[in-house]
This record gives sequence, structure tokens and C-alpha cells, in this order.
Amino acid sequence: MGKAYRQVPPAQVKFIQRQKMFFVGTANLDKDGHVNISPKGYDCFLLLDPKTFVYLDLTGSGSETAAYLMQKDNGRITIMFISYEGAPNILRLFAKGTYIIHDEVPEELLRHFPKHLVESPGFRGLVRGEIHRVSSSCGYAVPYYDYKSDRDSPCRK
Repeated sequence: MGKAYRQVPPAQVKFIQRQKMFFVGTANLDKDGHVNISPKGYDCFLLLDPKTFVYLDLTGSGSETAAYLMQKDNGRITIMFISYEGAPNILRLFAKGTYIIHDEVPEELLRHFPKHLVESPGFRGLVRGEIHRVSSSCGYAVPYYDYKSDRDSPCRK
């Protein structure tokens, strides 16, 4: 049975830290615009505290997230983590997001991430989210998958 929270519960922090992949959902404010869902990998997601996350925006899955977060009066973003091994779990973080372009990301935030990602030509910016709702659901419909490795890309060592 699903549960809802105002912030990330301590038991879910470890779940987030174990994930090799997450999904980002954003939407254009235009009534004819579309919803974008992007898969993300690498060691690029960080919970700063139970109500705040950041992740590196790296090349490889389009730039709609940045475009939508930079729309005036937008900022809607949802992060989804899925358990592919062990106990079933789906965790969604609903937040108000902002986008910080590459050259304006504060150094104190960059220090949290692997140097090879921050210095890669694929690093475009940073997404920051202020969480207003967290929900979990059972995840029994998600199959088991085995993680093999990250793909070769400009973001790898």
C-alpha cells in the first residue's frame, strides 16, 4: 500500500543511495506541450537534506528538463526511483525545481559529485528541487533487472 510524506523518510534515504538509475518527469506549461520523462544514471543524484535534492544535468537524454524548469512560472518536477532488485519499491519526489547553468553552479555543490562528471564536456548544469511531497508504492509490477555498468560516454572517466 502506498504512503505519502512531506519529506524523504530516513528509511528511504538508503534506498535512494543504492539506485543506479532514476527518472525525471517535467512538463511544458503550454496546453499543447508534452510531458517529458528522462532516465538518468551515473553517480549524479544527491539529497542535501530530507526536503532538498540536486543532480547533475549531463548530456545523453535531451534538454527538455532544463527548458521546462526555466519556463516562467513552471518548475514542476518529479523524480522517480524504482527497485530492480531486493524488496519492491517505487519512490516519487514531487518538487519545485530550478535549473542552474554550468557556469553558475556553486562550488560547494559541485564538491559533492565525482570530479570526472563535473569536469566532463557532458556536464550542462545542475537541477535543484525543493520537495513538497514524497510518495511510495509497492512496486510489485516492476520486474527484476541486473545492473551491468554505466555506458561509455563523454561523462565517463
